[in-house]
Amino acid sequence: MAVAPVYVTAEVILFTDARDNDLVGWLNASFQAAPRGLVFQLIRDTDFHDPGELRLQTRGLIDGAIRFAEDDAVKVKVLPVYKAMMQSRGQYLATFISKNALLLHSKRRVDLIQTLRRRRRIDRRCRGKP
Repeated sequence: MAVAPVYVTAEVILFTDARDNDLVGWLNASFQAAPRGLVFQLIRDTDFHDPGELRLQTRGLIDGAIRFAEDDAVKVKVLPVYKAMMQSRGQYLATFISKNALLLHSKRRVDLIQTLRRRRRIDRRCRGKP
């Protein structure tokens, strides 16, 4: 039996109604929400999943080529989702870049400690101490 990816919109994960607290709590506890364009892919593991290149088409939406009324769906619904997904993507990448930097830093720290210990042993041997 094949398993297909599962996606949810930002409204499900980010813009929740109090009535959805149980669902959102279960989703957050059970899955990692990895940003994929304008949706999140629900993934069971906690590994980094490269979201790929962001390809949002905003031509006419934010460049002023088309004017929208303040209550237009573009201003009320579309632009907030674009903004939320770009922020979520940045947070997702920052989280994993920070984790990777921390892991690299930790590895370098361990390497440095091991090198210092080797040098101390060599120094002791040279001085005739065990």
